[in-house]
Formats: sequence, C-alpha cells, structure tokens
Amino acid sequence: MTVDALFGSEEFLGTSPSRIARSFVAPRANRIQLPMPVDRQAKQAAEQIVYAVRALRADRAEHLKNLDRPAPVLSTDKRPSRSFIDDDTASPHAVVLVLDNLRSAFNVGSLFRTADTAGLRGVITAGISPHPPLSEKLRKTGFQAIDSVATEHFDDVMSAVKRLKAAGYFVVALEITDGARRYDQIPYRERLPLAVVVGNEISGVDTRVLQAADAVAHIPTFGLKNSLNVAAAAPIMLFEIVRQLQSG
Repeated sequence: MTVDALFGSEEFLGTSPSRIARSFVAPRANRIQLPMPVDRQAKQAAEQIVYAVRALRADRAEHLKNLDRPAPVLSTDKRPSRSFIDDDTASPHAVVLVLDNLRSAFNVGSLFRTADTAGLRGVITAGISPHPPLSEKLRKTGFQAIDSVATEHFDDVMSAVKRLKAAGYFVVALEITDGARRYDQIPYRERLPLAVVVGNEISGVDTRVLQAADAVAHIPTFGLKNSLNVAAAAPIMLFEIVRQLQSG
C-alpha cells in the first residue's frame, strides 16, 4: 500500500484510510501532538491504515456474510421489555442462559452474542455479573446482541433458579463434579424448557445451584487444564442443545 494509492485511487476517495493518512501527513493546526517520536507515530498510523483498509474492503466484499459491527447505544426505553421466561413464542429455542456471578464484561458480552446466534429465549445475569445497561464494555464483544437479546438481572442466582424452576424449567449446571454427565449425553429435547447455568471464572457455579439443579453437565478436556473459559465452554454446550433440538 503506497501513499499514491491512498490519495489517488477512487477506491479510497473520502474513506477512513485516506483520512488517517492525511491527518498524519498534514495534521490540523489545532491538533494535540502527543510526545511521541515520529517513527513511532508513523508506525501507529500505518497500523491504523492497514486495519481501516481491511475493514473497508470487508464491508464492500459481497461474499462476506458476517455483518456484525459495533452498534450505537439504544436508550433503555428501546430495549426489549418482554418477560421472556414464560414466553414460549419469543425465540426459536426454549432455552435460557444463566450467568452466575461472572466477573468479566467481555465474557458476558460474548455470551450475549452466543445467546443471539443460538436463538435462545434470553440471558439472566446474576450477582456481580456485568449487565445492560450498566456496563458498556459488553459491546466490545456482544455488539448488537446487547440490545436485541432479552435479559433480566437477579441480585442472587438462587432467586433466578427458583423463578425458573417454578416456571417449569429443567435446570442444567455446567460444572465439573463427580456426578456430572458428559454434556453431549444428556437428551435435552425431552427436557424443555431448559435453563443452562454457567459460573464464575474462578469459583465456578454456586454450590447451592449445583444442589438445586436437575442435572450437572461437563465438557471433557484432554490437556493439562481441566476446564475451558466460560465464554468458550457455554457455546459448546448450547450448540449441542441446538443440534439436538434441530435434529428431532
């Protein structure tokens, strides 16, 4: 990529890559200059241009189907307000994801996106779990799913579990215990509606939830570590549930 290509090509006329290049070559008079060597500024500008070119060409490519982009913030009165726990028409699959005291906003955002792509009824956040509209960090990984996925927050995870069981949900906790069953050996289709509980990144699922759950599932591992990050583990289980529901 050359400067002539950025400034002289119709492909980049008026686009982000050319604007970044121009702001480096001819910065505005009132622009605040950071105390940084010119070579480092040039390297930083070049990296930004490379990324901007990649994003621009991806946006224009007809063969790319991934349309996920960071979305503008919706006001709270535009968020879904429906009660999804009792709504059997709200989504393709009668499954709710429960986040038990997750600490990372990035993990929570990723799981909102998973819930959207898996067609779940909604996401319940509990305890210290970051949740809309309080944490804008969720959008870094959740994108538009932060606004589109129905959600409810409970201060205590057991309140959520009791609410779900009262509504007839079969509660499955994803955790490593002596009595846990392989996640892909549980017949989920026979147990709808389902609630899948995933736990804190360090301490796992609350022991009270494990005692109250109708089943505990685990994902087998074959390395030194015996568990996956929650943002990796939950999609594996959820899409196994979707596979079973779709195949029946």
